[in-house]
Amino acid sequence: MQVNTVGHNKIEIILNNNEISDIFGGYEQIDYNLPECRAKIHYLFSITVPDILFPLDCKQVYIEVKPKKSGCIISFTKLYCETKRY
Repeated sequence: MQVNTVGHNKIEIILNNNEISDIFGGYEQIDYNLPECRAKIHYLFSITVPDILFPLDCKQVYIEVKPKKSGCIISFTKLYCETKRY
C-alpha cells in the first residue's frame, strides 16, 4: 500500500492486486453500497490519513476508486470543513 498526498485537499491510497484481493476479495467486489465494503474503505482512510490533513471538522469527503494496470487507486478529497470550503 502506498499513500500519496495530492495537494492540500486530496489523498490517494494505491493498492496492488494482492492487497485488493486480501482486503476486498478482488476489484470487482469494491462496491460502496455494501456496508462491509464501505467499512473497509473507511478503515483504510482512518489508518492512512492523519488528522492534520483531514481535520476532525471535515464533514464531507469525496471517495473515488479507479482501476489501474496492477491494482487500484482510492482517492479521498475534502469537500467541506468548518474552517474552509473546497
